[in-house]
Amino acid sequence: MHEPPCLAVQPRDPPRVLQGDEEPEALIALCGSLYRLATDVTMDAIVTFAQQLRREVGESLVAACVRRDPALQRSPAFIR
Repeated sequence: MHEPPCLAVQPRDPPRVLQGDEEPEALIALCGSLYRLATDVTMDAIVTFAQQLRREVGESLVAACVRRDPALQRSPAFIR
């Protein structure tokens, strides 16, 4: 079985471009890649990263994860 990449290592602060509107395409691409990696194991890292982004972007990322796998709503990362 193919394991997804480890998300244990994550930036403390997202790059400035991910917080502003300068390069929205980069942010969309990153979120589009991250939500596909969401599992019980990776959800904590994804939520932590999402919390560092602009609120609406982080919420969209987490919502995409849950739409892909509704069981993630019961993960500790989603509940906190």
